[in-house]
Amino acid sequence: MGNNGPLTCAKTSVTLTTNGGPSGATYTYSGGAQANSANPATATASQSGPYSVTVAVSGGCSAIATTTVTSNTVAPTVVVTPSSQTICSGQTATFTASGADTYTWSTGATTASTAASTPGSYSVTGTRASNGCSAMATGQLTVLPTPTLSLDNTRTSSSSRCDTPNGQIGFTTNVAGGDYSVSYRTSQLTDVQTKTVTVADSRFVLSGLSGGSYYGFSLTSAGCTGTNSVTVTLTNPVPPSVSISPASQTICQGQTANFTAQGGDAYSWSTGATTASLSVSVSGAYSVTATASNGCSATATASLTVNPLPMVYAVTGGGAYCAGSSGIGVGLSGSESGVNYQLQRDGNPVGSPLAGTGSALSFSPQTTGSYTVLATNASTSCQQAMNGSTTVTITPQPSAPMIVTQSGYAYPAGVSSLTIAQNVGPVSLTVAGCSGGMLMANGNAASSFTVSTAMTGTQTYTATCTQGGCTSPVGSFQLTVLPTTLSVLHQDVDYGQTQDQIIKPFLKLANAGGQPVPYGELTVRYWFTSEGNSPPTDFQLYYAQLGAVTMKYVPLAQPRQGAFGYVEYSFPGGGSLPANGNSGPIENGILKKDRSNFNETDDYSYQPNRDYLPNARITAYRNGVIVWGQEPTPVASQTAVQVYSAAKDGGITSQIQTRLELRNTGNVALPVSALKLRYYFTSDNGQTANVYVDYADLGASNVQARVVRLAAPVNGADSYVELSFPGNPRQLGPLSSLGVIDFRLVRSDFGLFNQGNDYSYAPIYGPVGLNNRVTVLLNNTLIFGTPPSGAPARVGAPEPVLALQAKVLGNPVVGSQAEVEITGVVGQAVTLRLVDLQGRTVHEQRIEQAGETELVSLPLGQSRGLLLLNVSTASQQQRLKLVRP
Repeated sequence: MGNNGPLTCAKTSVTLTTNGGPSGATYTYSGGAQANSANPATATASQSGPYSVTVAVSGGCSAIATTTVTSNTVAPTVVVTPSSQTICSGQTATFTASGADTYTWSTGATTASTAASTPGSYSVTGTRASNGCSAMATGQLTVLPTPTLSLDNTRTSSSSRCDTPNGQIGFTTNVAGGDYSVSYRTSQLTDVQTKTVTVADSRFVLSGLSGGSYYGFSLTSAGCTGTNSVTVTLTNPVPPSVSISPASQTICQGQTANFTAQGGDAYSWSTGATTASLSVSVSGAYSVTATASNGCSATATASLTVNPLPMVYAVTGGGAYCAGSSGIGVGLSGSESGVNYQLQRDGNPVGSPLAGTGSALSFSPQTTGSYTVLATNASTSCQQAMNGSTTVTITPQPSAPMIVTQSGYAYPAGVSSLTIAQNVGPVSLTVAGCSGGMLMANGNAASSFTVSTAMTGTQTYTATCTQGGCTSPVGSFQLTVLPTTLSVLHQDVDYGQTQDQIIKPFLKLANAGGQPVPYGELTVRYWFTSEGNSPPTDFQLYYAQLGAVTMKYVPLAQPRQGAFGYVEYSFPGGGSLPANGNSGPIENGILKKDRSNFNETDDYSYQPNRDYLPNARITAYRNGVIVWGQEPTPVASQTAVQVYSAAKDGGITSQIQTRLELRNTGNVALPVSALKLRYYFTSDNGQTANVYVDYADLGASNVQARVVRLAAPVNGADSYVELSFPGNPRQLGPLSSLGVIDFRLVRSDFGLFNQGNDYSYAPIYGPVGLNNRVTVLLNNTLIFGTPPSGAPARVGAPEPVLALQAKVLGNPVVGSQAEVEITGVVGQAVTLRLVDLQGRTVHEQRIEQAGETELVSLPLGQSRGLLLLNVSTASQQQRLKLVRP
């Protein structure tokens, strides 16, 4: 059994064919096969599967044959790609079918692809060639409308601002209201520009546009883009017309240039300034951006050139010039070529400018004023004041100095001409009227000089004054020296006795001239030293032929050679010294008040003349002008003293008794109140000592004595006795003695002294002897003696008097404590030691730094009777008796 299968979509049934069946056999088919009536050996089957046929023959024999019908009816899987599309109107979409061998589209197309531009469904039937089976697929096409863009001139306008452009282009469109993206191109930019616009009422605008050409507009809605090829040109607003005035400037270094911008409403300079005007001082270009009220701006540029100033040099010269000269030069320390230099006096030009040479400049001599120099560059006119200024002053010519006689001599002082006798000693002249200048007197730089009277005749002496470099006219002094006609004759009637109580200078006045001289015009001076403290003011006139004679002693303020003073003789009785005659003898005597001796050997006027002989050391004067002799020359004042001492006790003694004598060995008197004597000693065993003045020639009550303890012991002394004379009005005359002073030292415990270790102790007994270990201070300055090493030789101020004062408040003491008040030791350490009569300590107490007044309570314990309280500081001590019943 066989079949002509398989079944396909094109062949829906197959024929089953049974071969070999006998004739007349019957055929019975299974599976719903339908036997062919015309030929039962065949049957038709429309289903796949196994089929069988039973072939029966008469007689009951049958045979079964089988066959299987196969089927090939699988339909193709047809796919339309894309299954759906959306296009814009005017566009064409393409659908492509796949999965079959042949296709038939609903559009009539028989290709795999079909074009579509109308919205709707597009179906395709795909058939497989191998079995004729087909399948259908569908593609869906949506067609969207394409936006339209039409220029809306009514809503198109150019920008009215540059800073925030507000130009716009209006369009009408067919798209629904909403936000859309619009693209366009502009001549201002390379890339495509895109803006989002809002469509309302089928209209929109592209806003915020500046001037320029706009084209290539497109609007996309739902993927569909509408375009417009129109070109729209917008204009920018007119920018301001900006300018800078001036457009360029040239200034000099140190100056400031001003530029002013115009044409805008606001300005911004390249320097950062925002004002219309700009002040600058540096070379370069300066630009300004001007902005108008519409936000539009424009830029302008100006330039500045700064020329350098001339180099600075120092003004030189100047100073003072003497009256009568042409002036003094002014200069400049350097100069530049191409620069002119103008000298100015008090700010005003003087003369013509000098051209710079590259070297220093000198201007002509100038008169008084303040001078500066102004430099001007010849090409740029830039000016520079030179450094500093100089002043020219005129120095007046000094007045001629005055040469006059000095004061203090035996001729009139302050005169510019003098007539004087021959050989009366040199005339001392002083040159005045040249304060701060240099004097040239008599050919030498000096302010004083002396001239001789040895030669008769008239001499003129000159001097000039130079001040500030200017020399005065000549000042002059005229000295006329006349031959001597008056003289003094002297006789020493003591015949060489120089050490006695009286000086007897017998005198005669002689006149060798042809004219008498009135005695009232004459005076005579006898010069001598008066030793001791008693003045030589007792005079005796034994005989005077000429009549009345007045004598007086005149002490000298400054000592002279061989003289501390002089006795002046005057003649008030009238009459005249006859021409070519003499006065006759003037017999007189000079004594001191205390009748002490003179020592005439050092007296200037003393000469041992046994007869009347001329004595040029006795001077004579006529109307105050010396006419005879020479006065002693002044000598330097000399302050000198010596101390002489004598001891009254041996080395070991219970008291130190010493005699001191202070002698003035100088040539000037010393104020007694300014003198102090110091005698250095050792207070043995640390005991304090009390000092007493037992006797003094000037009165013990006029001597103040105290014991001063040194701050630290020195060689041979821990204390000294100081003798002073406060308030004493006396003067200790030269070559005189203060007299002897006897003082006595006693230890406070009445113990023994060992004078062997005392610095000032000198074992001189009887007459006093020189002792340079006793020191003398004048106005607190050492003038004699050598203090022990380490002891003060000078004090800056008088030392304070010892002031420790202690007293028992209530004595006898009632109770167990004694109250003691202490004063006068403020700031010092104070020790209080209370002992009984056996020396046993009852109580000891120390105050480290005492106040102005200290009140101390001392416990007495069980002690009774007489107690001794010792209150002491480093330099003072006081002992009190205290009674406790």
